Amino acid sequence: MPYYGYYGGYGDFLANNIYCILLIPVLLLSLWAQAQVSGNFKRYSGVANRRRLTGAQAAEAVLRAHGVYNVAIRPCSGNLTDHYDPRDNSISLSENVYNSTSIAAVGVAAHEAGHAVQYAENYGPVRLRTAIIPATQIGSKFSFILLPLPPPLCTPPTCLRPVSRCAAMATPARRWTGSPGCPCSTQPPPRPINSTHWT
Repeated sequence: MPYYGYYGGYGDFLANNIYCILLIPVLLLSLWAQAQVSGNFKRYSGVANRRRLTGAQAAEAVLRAHGVYNVAIRPCSGNLTDHYDPRDNSISLSENVYNSTSIAAVGVAAHEAGHAVQYAENYGPVRLRTAIIPATQIGSKFSFILLPLPPPLCTPPTCLRPVSRCAAMATPARRWTGSPGCPCSTQPPPRPINSTHWT
């Protein structure tokens, strides 16, 4: 008895929605990571370090320990907006880090100072990071616009006829054959082939 298979249904649903299926865990993971960072920062913002160093002083200490003296350290507005800018060789610390003596502030400041040290020592991986920064900045700006959009779909026309098992393994031109009289038809539909014949 000929074997017939229809394009569409559950298989096509998975194929056409795999983008969204893979995207959901990524979004959940990023939200979880952001929540962990924010939560831990808030938790340790109330715990002062024993040496009473401010975030700015901690960053300066890390730089001096590695012989780096030409990096500016300055405050910036916002929450957790701390960053190192290689363009002007400066460290910007948010207001709740720059003058704070908390463990969280020292950790964040030391982290940003570590980036400055990497650039000063011409650390190999950081050169790659510098090269891809422009692309990542573009991606971060347009991600919320592009992510909801579906990728190009390879969905066959809805007017497809059932095809034989052997035809389903054939070239795309044969697989995507439309029904007779359908405007998307490119050639006559394949003739059913016995399922025991694979040649």
